[in-house]
Order: sequence, then structure tokens, then C-alpha cells
Amino acid sequence: MSTLRRAFRGLLYATLAVLLVSGGLWEWLRSALLMKVHGGTAMLALLLLGAVLASHVPTGWKDARYKGTGIGILAAAAWLIISGHLLYYSGDEAVRQAASYSHLGAGIGLPVLLGLHLWRRALV
Repeated sequence: MSTLRRAFRGLLYATLAVLLVSGGLWEWLRSALLMKVHGGTAMLALLLLGAVLASHVPTGWKDARYKGTGIGILAAAAWLIISGHLLYYSGDEAVRQAASYSHLGAGIGLPVLLGLHLWRRALV
């Protein structure tokens, strides 16, 4: 059983979907509007991550079955925050390029890890 309420899960999943779609479309179209949507939605995602860290992680940490995917999700989220910061604030083009590629990889990897996390829970 999830420790996250249904409405919160819905908001979290919708937020992650907007981030995935806006980031993916930005990679393809390079639209300033998409970057604004992506950045604004990232602010909401940070708030939701804080709530997950405060409520879901301490409860879920006790169950070793989900710890691997949970740690992977948290690591991907942490790298998305760091690489997003580098993309926005770094003046070094080589750093920005490396951050861009790794941000894209983590942005694709996080939903995969989340899917595995949910799938493992569904098996139990």
C-alpha cells in the first residue's frame, strides 16, 4: 500500500508527465515557451519532492524490496536538480553541454525507475 494519498500521487504523476513532455519537446523544438513551462513545472516538482522526502521515504525505507528503485529515483532527482542548476547558471559552454546530455538522460531514466518502483509494488 502506498503511503502517498491518491490526490497527491495524481498531482505528482501529472507534474512528472509535464516535465517529461516539455523537456522532450524542448529537445526537439527548442521553444522558449517550452523551457518556461519546464522550468515552472520544475519548481512545483521541487515542492512535491520535499513532501515525498518528508512522508514517503521514511516509511518506505523500512521495506527493503523497494529501496533500490527508491534510491535510484532519488539519485536521478538529485542529478536533475544539480544539472538543471548548471544549465541555468553555468557560463562555461562545455559544462553546459555535459549538463544538458546528463540532464536529458536522467530525465528519461527517472520515469523508467518510477515505473519499476511501481511495478515491483504491484507484484506484492
